[in-house]
Amino acid sequence: MKRFDEFRTGDRLQSEFAIAEKDLDKYIEFARVKNAFLEEGSGAGGRVVPGRALLSRIEGEFSRLEEVYGNHIILAGYDGDPDWDGRSTRFLAPVYTGDTLRVTYVISGVEDVSDEYGRISVDYEAAGEGGRLVLLSRCNIYRVRKNPPPAAGHGTTGSGVSSVES
Repeated sequence: MKRFDEFRTGDRLQSEFAIAEKDLDKYIEFARVKNAFLEEGSGAGGRVVPGRALLSRIEGEFSRLEEVYGNHIILAGYDGDPDWDGRSTRFLAPVYTGDTLRVTYVISGVEDVSDEYGRISVDYEAAGEGGRLVLLSRCNIYRVRKNPPPAAGHGTTGSGVSSVES
């Protein structure tokens, strides 16, 4: 686990995963999504994954990375990118259940907020089959406790893929 003071702007973390049909069913049931397109929309061997479900999974994978898991961290908001008229996320291509996605998380900002908390901004880039970009998301802000208590058994608990580049 990296502590808050170890995160640096430009750090790159990665995860790889696929969303299974049963995971999408659980999300749709929980979120109470009612959309005929999602009920009928399929292709490339699977069903279309709604954008919000995709973002939720990307955030979940971030929280499970070896460098992140064990921190007291919570999504605090989205600032939006000034180059995109204040918007934060772009969906560039459909994602289907079963597609393998590789997500790069880039630490785009580190800010000291108080004696107890700091804030990191994280950009997401998700690529599907053949490296084709399917999602870009900028300025996802996380509040991070600077001195979290030790976590029992912390480490990679998600897909098992975790790497860091600075």
